[in-house]
Amino acid sequence: ESDDTGSILATLPTGSLWPDSIPNSPASMSMWYVLFSDTEDEKAYKIWKKSIMLVWRTAANHKYANVFTHPVTNEIAPGYLNVVHRPMNLTQIKRNIESGVIRTTTEFQRDMMLMFTNAIMYNSSDHNVYKMAVEMYDDVMESIEQFVSTQLMVSSADN
Repeated sequence: ESDDTGSILATLPTGSLWPDSIPNSPASMSMWYVLFSDTEDEKAYKIWKKSIMLVWRTAANHKYANVFTHPVTNEIAPGYLNVVHRPMNLTQIKRNIESGVIRTTTEFQRDMMLMFTNAIMYNSSDHNVYKMAVEMYDDVMESIEQFVSTQLMVSSADN
Protein backbone atom coordinates (compact mmCIF):
# COMPACT_ATOMS: atom_id res chain seq x y z
CA GLU A 1 0.00 0.00 0.00
CA SER A 2 1.31 3.43 -0.88
CA ASP A 3 0.72 6.67 0.95
CA ASP A 4 -1.14 8.96 -1.46
CA THR A 5 -0.36 12.11 0.52
CA GLY A 6 3.34 11.87 -0.26
CA SER A 7 2.71 11.57 -3.97
CA ILE A 8 0.23 14.45 -3.95
CA LEU A 9 2.66 16.65 -2.06
CA ALA A 10 5.47 15.60 -4.40
CA THR A 11 3.49 16.89 -7.39
CA LEU A 12 3.13 20.38 -5.90
CA PRO A 13 5.72 22.77 -7.34
CA THR A 14 8.00 23.78 -4.51
CA GLY A 15 7.95 27.39 -3.50
CA SER A 16 5.15 28.44 -5.84
CA LEU A 17 2.17 27.58 -3.61
CA TRP A 18 3.65 27.90 -0.17
CA PRO A 19 6.08 30.80 0.11
CA ASP A 20 9.19 30.15 2.17
CA SER A 21 7.99 32.34 4.98
CA ILE A 22 6.83 32.03 8.52
CA PRO A 23 3.42 30.37 8.95
CA ASN A 24 0.66 32.98 9.42
CA SER A 25 2.58 35.59 7.44
CA PRO A 26 0.38 37.62 5.07
CA ALA A 27 1.69 35.69 2.02
CA SER A 28 0.99 32.22 3.38
CA MET A 29 -2.33 33.28 4.94
CA SER A 30 -3.66 34.73 1.67
CA MET A 31 -2.82 31.48 -0.14
CA TRP A 32 -4.54 29.51 2.63
CA TYR A 33 -7.62 31.71 2.20
CA VAL A 34 -7.71 31.21 -1.57
CA LEU A 35 -7.50 27.43 -1.21
CA PHE A 36 -9.99 27.01 1.62
CA SER A 37 -12.45 29.93 1.51
CA ASP A 38 -16.12 29.40 0.69
CA THR A 39 -17.36 29.57 -2.86
CA GLU A 40 -20.03 32.14 -3.71
CA ASP A 41 -22.61 29.32 -3.60
CA GLU A 42 -21.54 28.32 -0.08
CA LYS A 43 -21.68 31.96 1.08
CA ALA A 44 -25.19 32.33 -0.37
CA TYR A 45 -26.22 29.04 1.28
CA LYS A 46 -24.92 30.19 4.68
CA ILE A 47 -26.88 33.45 4.38
CA TRP A 48 -30.01 31.52 3.32
CA LYS A 49 -29.55 29.07 6.21
CA LYS A 50 -29.44 31.89 8.79
CA SER A 51 -32.52 33.50 7.24
CA ILE A 52 -34.56 30.30 6.95
CA MET A 53 -33.75 29.49 10.59
CA LEU A 54 -35.59 32.71 11.51
CA VAL A 55 -38.64 31.38 9.65
CA TRP A 56 -38.20 28.01 11.40
CA ARG A 57 -37.99 29.81 14.76
CA THR A 58 -41.26 31.64 14.01
CA ALA A 59 -42.89 28.24 13.47
CA ALA A 60 -41.23 26.77 16.58
CA ASN A 61 -42.60 29.68 18.65
CA HIS A 62 -46.17 29.26 17.37
CA LYS A 63 -48.80 28.68 20.07
CA TYR A 64 -49.37 25.11 18.76
CA ALA A 65 -45.73 24.26 18.02
CA ASN A 66 -45.45 21.86 20.97
CA VAL A 67 -47.73 19.43 19.08
CA PHE A 68 -45.25 19.38 16.16
CA THR A 69 -41.89 19.56 17.96
CA HIS A 70 -41.13 15.84 18.32
CA PRO A 71 -41.85 12.64 16.38
CA VAL A 72 -45.36 11.20 16.81
CA THR A 73 -45.24 7.75 18.39
CA ASN A 74 -47.78 4.94 18.16
CA GLU A 75 -48.28 5.35 21.94
CA ILE A 76 -49.43 8.95 21.44
CA ALA A 77 -51.36 8.18 18.24
CA PRO A 78 -52.24 4.50 17.75
CA GLY A 79 -51.63 3.33 14.18
CA TYR A 80 -50.01 6.65 13.19
CA LEU A 81 -47.02 4.98 11.54
CA ASN A 82 -49.36 2.73 9.52
CA VAL A 83 -51.14 5.79 8.11
CA VAL A 84 -48.21 8.23 7.84
CA HIS A 85 -45.36 6.88 5.74
CA ARG A 86 -43.07 9.90 5.95
CA PRO A 87 -43.33 11.41 9.45
CA MET A 88 -41.96 14.93 9.91
CA ASN A 89 -41.58 17.27 12.88
CA LEU A 90 -40.00 20.64 13.70
CA THR A 91 -36.93 19.11 15.35
CA GLN A 92 -36.24 16.96 12.26
CA ILE A 93 -36.68 19.97 9.96
CA LYS A 94 -34.18 21.96 12.04
CA ARG A 95 -31.71 19.04 11.94
CA ASN A 96 -32.16 18.77 8.17
CA ILE A 97 -31.43 22.49 7.71
CA GLU A 98 -28.35 22.33 9.94
CA SER A 99 -26.97 19.22 8.20
CA GLY A 100 -27.66 20.51 4.68
CA VAL A 101 -30.36 17.94 3.81
CA ILE A 102 -32.70 20.93 3.30
CA ARG A 103 -30.88 23.48 1.11
CA THR A 104 -33.70 25.48 -0.49
CA THR A 105 -36.82 27.35 0.54
CA THR A 106 -38.86 24.94 -1.60
CA GLU A 107 -37.51 21.93 0.34
CA PHE A 108 -38.18 23.73 3.63
CA GLN A 109 -41.75 24.52 2.57
CA ARG A 110 -42.29 20.94 1.34
CA ASP A 111 -41.28 19.46 4.73
CA MET A 112 -43.35 21.99 6.69
CA MET A 113 -46.38 21.14 4.51
CA LEU A 114 -45.69 17.43 4.99
CA MET A 115 -45.68 17.84 8.77
CA PHE A 116 -49.08 19.55 8.76
CA THR A 117 -50.70 17.34 6.13
CA ASN A 118 -49.64 14.26 8.11
CA ALA A 119 -51.56 15.63 11.11
CA ILE A 120 -54.53 16.59 8.93
CA MET A 121 -54.55 13.16 7.26
CA TYR A 122 -54.30 11.15 10.51
CA ASN A 123 -56.79 13.12 12.64
CA SER A 124 -60.50 13.54 11.99
CA SER A 125 -61.69 17.06 11.13
CA ASP A 126 -63.33 17.49 14.56
CA HIS A 127 -60.09 16.63 16.43
CA ASN A 128 -58.15 19.43 18.17
CA VAL A 129 -54.85 18.43 16.54
CA TYR A 130 -56.49 18.66 13.10
CA LYS A 131 -57.71 22.20 13.89
CA MET A 132 -54.31 23.21 15.31
CA ALA A 133 -52.55 21.83 12.23
CA VAL A 134 -54.79 23.82 9.88
CA GLU A 135 -54.31 27.07 11.80
CA MET A 136 -50.55 26.65 12.22
CA TYR A 137 -50.21 25.60 8.56
CA ASP A 138 -51.84 28.87 7.48
CA ASP A 139 -49.62 30.94 9.78
CA VAL A 140 -46.39 29.17 8.77
CA MET A 141 -47.18 29.35 5.04
CA GLU A 142 -47.75 33.09 5.47
CA SER A 143 -44.32 33.40 7.13
CA ILE A 144 -42.72 31.49 4.26
CA GLU A 145 -44.48 33.68 1.68
CA GLN A 146 -43.24 36.82 3.49
CA PHE A 147 -39.72 35.34 3.53
CA VAL A 148 -39.87 34.60 -0.21
CA SER A 149 -41.15 38.08 -1.09
CA THR A 150 -38.42 39.66 1.07
CA GLN A 151 -35.78 37.51 -0.69
CA LEU A 152 -37.16 38.63 -4.07
CA MET A 153 -37.07 42.31 -3.03
CA VAL A 154 -33.48 41.94 -1.80
CA SER A 155 -32.34 40.15 -4.97
CA SER A 156 -34.03 42.67 -7.27
CA ALA A 157 -32.44 45.53 -5.29
CA ASP A 158 -29.03 43.89 -5.83
CA ASN A 159 -29.48 43.89 -9.63
